[in-house]
Amino acid sequence: MDTEKLKMLSDTELEILHETVHKLIDSRKGEKPTVIIKEIPANTRLVRLDEELAKAEKVYSDQENWRYNGGWAKTVTGLDKTHTNGYSILGVFIDNLVNLPIGSLIIDNSIHGSRKSHNPIYYLYRITELGLVLLEKSSGKTWAVDLWAAIEKNLK
Repeated sequence: MDTEKLKMLSDTELEILHETVHKLIDSRKGEKPTVIIKEIPANTRLVRLDEELAKAEKVYSDQENWRYNGGWAKTVTGLDKTHTNGYSILGVFIDNLVNLPIGSLIIDNSIHGSRKSHNPIYYLYRITELGLVLLEKSSGKTWAVDLWAAIEKNLK
């Protein structure tokens, strides 16, 4: 309860609340406490993208400037060939630190170049026990369609 709400209760209401809380605590004695721990599932790997991408094909000379011009990463779960752009690649956008199943695919969009002259490059990776393995890369307006064959080949 909010402290401000508790201050508004009468003395009688506070005593009733106090007794109720003590009864609840007494009823729980001897019981195992309910603890929710998020377990890391088997056959998964905790991935920190900035470090993993630096170890893979791309090398960031300055980790502080990682994603300097922007970019994103997402898992790859399938294809929707009714689209011919990024919407054709199904998946979920992911943060820098994420737990992913070994064998899963991700796409990393890194925007190289200067602030005035962007050069987006799209990398398709597989998650392995040892890190990321580059499967394919593409750029230009047809980048998504260019990655379809590699996605179909590697999607489990």
